[in-house]
Amino acid sequence: MSSLSSVIRETLSAIEVAAKKQITLFLETPTLEKLDRISKEFSKLNESRNFSRNTLIELAINEFIKESAIVLQEDHGINIEVNDSGNDTGEDSSHTEYFDLAIYPARNEGFNHVFLDEDMWYSVRISKNRFDHIKYVACYRAAPVSGITHYAKVKEIVPHGDGKFRIIFDGKAIELPRVVMLGDTNATAMRPPRYTTLEKLRAASVVRDLFE
Repeated sequence: MSSLSSVIRETLSAIEVAAKKQITLFLETPTLEKLDRISKEFSKLNESRNFSRNTLIELAINEFIKESAIVLQEDHGINIEVNDSGNDTGEDSSHTEYFDLAIYPARNEGFNHVFLDEDMWYSVRISKNRFDHIKYVACYRAAPVSGITHYAKVKEIVPHGDGKFRIIFDGKAIELPRVVMLGDTNATAMRPPRYTTLEKLRAASVVRDLFE
């Protein structure tokens, strides 16, 4: 879940294809030849889906946008979900003061060792405008769990080096009464840090409930 290879594997297993708008893009011949070879092999691996050049280019662009958005938000406090008029265009960009819970992606081995055993989570980026509002932390766990199972109360947030932070818990992680499952949400949507409230987490059945 934390690497492009994970996104590619998830894309290979997906069936649904979102609506698209056409653009014109010029690429060098060697690049196009490699794209054609990859699309051919991908299509063989998932016969229910046609992996065209555009599909692969869209995947790469979307991942670049997500990574760029994280860097801009967490390193520079720039939110690309706010348009030039200052209006919010994304679900996480408004009412920051009400979001008291941060959700980070996690591999299951790291989650068990760090989140559950060491009572902390690291190394994460937290933007300045959210720093004082985060009171709880949770992790979206990768497959085969594919959901959120625990949350923890934040005791303190300390520097961890390279502009990242370590979140130290106030006690042990608390297990939710039921796993908040991925549902119909795309798994890649949980790759960047997401923000919601503890109240929503406690009431949620699927990830979508956290952001409605």
